[in-house]
Amino acid sequence: MQVDFKNWIIDANRILREISESKEGRERATYAIELGSRILNLITDESISDAVDILGENVLPLPNSERYDTWFVGHPDFEGTKSVFTILEGSDPGLQAKFYWLKKRTNSIMAGAVHFTPNWEDAEWSRNDNYKIGIDFFLCENSRSFFVVVSNLGKLRVLELRGYLTNTDISVLQKWADLPVGASKTVIHESIWESFKLQSVNSKFYAGVADAFSELVQELESQGKSKQDSKLFASRLLGRLIFVWFLRRMDQYSESTWSVLAWVNYLPKLN
Repeated sequence: MQVDFKNWIIDANRILREISESKEGRERATYAIELGSRILNLITDESISDAVDILGENVLPLPNSERYDTWFVGHPDFEGTKSVFTILEGSDPGLQAKFYWLKKRTNSIMAGAVHFTPNWEDAEWSRNDNYKIGIDFFLCENSRSFFVVVSNLGKLRVLELRGYLTNTDISVLQKWADLPVGASKTVIHESIWESFKLQSVNSKFYAGVADAFSELVQELESQGKSKQDSKLFASRLLGRLIFVWFLRRMDQYSESTWSVLAWVNYLPKLN
């Protein structure tokens, strides 16, 4: 599907802010389902129900459901029903997308949840027209993050979205948007699976840091600073800027405000 990806990013960031800022559980879950639908819109033209309707009607029955009481948040309307929903049962290109509202996030719960229904990618013998590619979304009560999960022969890859889309998130999802129209299940799954492989993204990040370091050193040297002082200043400044970025990403403003302010006072200074 061809989408206006720049506007798609703006819309996705709006929904991520709503998930992060919403105080009421049902509202957060509704926004999470909406975000899952938007992500699916990157790779399919199929119509997807409104998030409110999905929350109210598209409950996915679980086998031996009483065994999973500790996993899932209860449905906001139906007592005894787990908050597990089908977002899409598609035929073109053959996708099945589910949304899980968890009490807490653990890797073992995610791994178990994605296998409640059989999917194309689960085994070599299931890779035929009788099975659909599974894409799973998770929201946790104890976290403001939204998780996108894909699997391959029992292994998982997870993309965590929180607050806003980072450059890494955008790089991953751009690959979804660039999938060719009419691609086979093999191409779709392989492309999505490989998009979560972050070595190339990490390499690009570190190359950018190296370029910034070199440019800063050159600028300082042009102002008459020694090579050793220029390198020391550039190294410390870039390292601390990255540290502040990670603090922002972890949403630890309130817990870290005073330590960061104290730390900033010790930013390297050139005499």
